[in-house]
Amino acid sequence: MGVMSEINIDIKIAILVVLYNKEIDESKTLTTLLNNFNHEERITLYIVNNGPRKINLSNLLSSRFESKFRQVIFKEYTENKPLSKIYNEFINNCCGDYFLIFDDDSEPQESYFDMLKNIKYDIVFPRIKSLDDGFFYYPCSNDSTISKDGYLNISSTMSIASGLVISKKAISLMKKYFNSVFDERYALYGIDTSFIFRLRDVNSKERDILTFYSTGLILHSLSRTSTELSEFRTIERLCDVAITTRFYSRYYGYGVYIRKLLSSILKRKPKYLLILFSCFIRGRHPRC
Repeated sequence: MGVMSEINIDIKIAILVVLYNKEIDESKTLTTLLNNFNHEERITLYIVNNGPRKINLSNLLSSRFESKFRQVIFKEYTENKPLSKIYNEFINNCCGDYFLIFDDDSEPQESYFDMLKNIKYDIVFPRIKSLDDGFFYYPCSNDSTISKDGYLNISSTMSIASGLVISKKAISLMKKYFNSVFDERYALYGIDTSFIFRLRDVNSKERDILTFYSTGLILHSLSRTSTELSEFRTIERLCDVAITTRFYSRYYGYGVYIRKLLSSILKRKPKYLLILFSCFIRGRHPRC
């Protein structure tokens, strides 16, 4: 992969990379940024170790990052802090014209870096290709995967957070209506979906003032391509369904929630029923 050419000198970019159960040098995202991203003197790199244990940021590794980026910020939360709160903390604590969000196992390709040269869109959803099966999954519109670069209709678009680009303008508008960019009632799943539902609200109220675009390629490991969900991920998805049904039913409906309830009854899973009811009633994830 080649390096990107010079970006617009007036643009300041802040990049978040969230690590979980990985050392710094085990992160595909950080390795890619270090080796393939040029002109980092205009970039703030915000690294969060989200547990479950502390990691070693050696002086040598720290020096390497600091020599590559304008500013490097490193945070640790071994208690596994909700991602929604990490995302908002990143946005509130960094200065920039654009904010980029990554998890630890994404591989942005040259086309993604090229997009940042003269970026002019408020929200960018890169194309996401699964490292597990080689298929494209996001962004999608009306259940069809977006196959080429172009403007998006946010009222029918869905995607995930990794590689997401958010402009300062979009952030300002979201805070105007919601006080925060990401919904802190979610801890893991549902954060990206609720973010898009919030964007739909803002764009409707502001009469389509924001621009949405799909461009750039990211290779990414996707949990949805796994043949079997672990117990942990099953429970996390139930929390997501319950919270989203309560607060975003105008977009989401009640069908998924009802099907999960019926499935839990038929499979004799009282634990799942309790999670669905409690998260719906409380209106937030147990860790939030």
